[in-house]
Amino acid sequence: MSRWGLRGAVALIAAATMAVTATPALADIKWVTAECFSGAIDTTVVADSGLGLQGRVDCADTGKGASFGIAHYYEGAESAGMYQSTMRSYAATAPTAFSVAKDTHAGAGTFALCVVTDASVRLACVKVVRYQKPSTTQSGSPMVVTPLPTDDPYVRKQWVDLIVPDADSDPSPACGHCW
Repeated sequence: MSRWGLRGAVALIAAATMAVTATPALADIKWVTAECFSGAIDTTVVADSGLGLQGRVDCADTGKGASFGIAHYYEGAESAGMYQSTMRSYAATAPTAFSVAKDTHAGAGTFALCVVTDASVRLACVKVVRYQKPSTTQSGSPMVVTPLPTDDPYVRKQWVDLIVPDADSDPSPACGHCW
């Protein structure tokens, strides 16, 4: 290879390396999982602008730094999404209690939330129907939350994408991690 060809190859490799390392990637997020197959969403709390989930995972820390989280499912999507802000570490002894509350996006919509301990292990799920404000349900609530079987087609996805919002490119930075 000529001297100029070698310089060109080195420049191309350097440019490619900088492009790859400068872009945040989902692969950079490490999710250490643990075998855990029991848990529940015990309480849901609906407010005008948010939704909270409280429950338990019937497992404890395995000493490996494992975590579980709340995955977000949309109808028709190939995978679920899970923000790091909904991930929790296991307690030293079982059960591990959790409480997660987030604002909801404005407008009508339907989605599901599941407690997950691995990409395909759902312990408990709820389906959420959000109504257009100011319209509300007969109960006066802006949304209705109902239990959903963990094997329902709505949530039967093959994987969970771990999501880290990027403030520079998030289409909704004010609510980039809302339900």
